Amino acid sequence: YRSGPFQDLALQLICVQALQLGKDVASGEAFIANTLSHAMLILGRPAGGKQHHLYFSTNNPGAELVVDELQRELSSGSSSARSLMECGFTRRMQLKVTHDIAMVGSAHQFLVYLNDSTHCGPSAPMLHEELRVALKSCLAEGRDPRSYFVLVHEARTDTDGSSFGKTLFSAIIEATPGDLKQRPNGLYDSIAIDWCHEPYMRASRHLLLRALTMDKHSVWEWLTLHMQNICNCGASRAPQAIS
Repeated sequence: YRSGPFQDLALQLICVQALQLGKDVASGEAFIANTLSHAMLILGRPAGGKQHHLYFSTNNPGAELVVDELQRELSSGSSSARSLMECGFTRRMQLKVTHDIAMVGSAHQFLVYLNDSTHCGPSAPMLHEELRVALKSCLAEGRDPRSYFVLVHEARTDTDGSSFGKTLFSAIIEATPGDLKQRPNGLYDSIAIDWCHEPYMRASRHLLLRALTMDKHSVWEWLTLHMQNICNCGASRAPQAIS
């Protein structure tokens, strides 16, 4: 089911090219209803009464860059986020993250970036200890590791001057300590999301944001406030009567 959004985006790019065929038109976007990249992004409070949506480890090189991409997508990258910003609605579009290991229990989910050095690099032993602490806390709370760990698999091919460390997922699993890759109740109970080159990174970002869980009451509150802001925004843009 993860391939669907990437196929939708490919279709969108094909449509853009087809519509511009033989025309001197700047590159734009084609709107296709019900595709993930045009879906409304709703980010409410972290679920379970937690203070943060995500925890990421500084011992997991690359994880912070993924979080930065998600923050940019929420603030200005998506068409839905832009429409909300134009209406002055910014209250619930901030991803709350922490990288303080003492606060790992305050985060509802743990983001893990996976490439060829995740389990083999110099900081890997420290990352493994953090994962063990987080997994123990997750199971102690009676939570399912499948929804707790958000896995991001590096899928970008190295280019001139850039090395992303793409490798087979089987190689990543093989390099993982045995106690972390046990099934069930291990790190790999959930399906990883591919982290792709642009323009397909847009689908990767949206899939990641969709993987974040949030408080259901917060979502309802968000929708109510959103509709109020849209109404206010529409009223402020309505033509003014000329006396």
